[in-house]
Amino acid sequence: MDIANFSFFWPEIILKKDSLGQSPVRLCDILTRYRGEVERAGRPALSFEHINDNLNPFILRPEQLTFDGPVYCRKWNEEKEAWEDLGQMFFRNEWGICQFQMLWANCKIIFPKEKNIRLFSDIFSQCLGEKCGGALFMGKGELDGERMILKLDESKRLANYFDHQTCLVLNQETDEWKIFGTLIKK
Repeated sequence: MDIANFSFFWPEIILKKDSLGQSPVRLCDILTRYRGEVERAGRPALSFEHINDNLNPFILRPEQLTFDGPVYCRKWNEEKEAWEDLGQMFFRNEWGICQFQMLWANCKIIFPKEKNIRLFSDIFSQCLGEKCGGALFMGKGELDGERMILKLDESKRLANYFDHQTCLVLNQETDEWKIFGTLIKK
């Protein structure tokens, strides 16, 4: 994973450090926002705001030792002026906005009170990017010309990356999220 991908996917990354026996840590649970690209010890890195103000700036970079090997997260230690290992990086099981925008066309959906499974690509022609905390989709077929803002419910922790996830739709008049259906990941 390079710096550009890390800057995009960081909210959907978890860190595992097996040697310490720690529970996985979701970056979105400890970081509040991405602040931009920086350089430390001649290496590109990303600056973040940490939930604990005493830890700011929180400088991270991905490191992959071999082309197809695991990706590790390194944190810059200002006092030691050195990179420290935070653990191996994985995508969390709950898809967020980034993975949803990239993988939606390969998914299926079951609508509430229906038994039929439909392909997302049969309902929407394209994802137009992020809007209002969700992804803006352009409808097709029976939804032709409609624009809908959808997101996946990330509040429920999933045991498996491919577990079904609740899909929500934004009611733009009331600004409330309601259940759209159940997303089946493929």
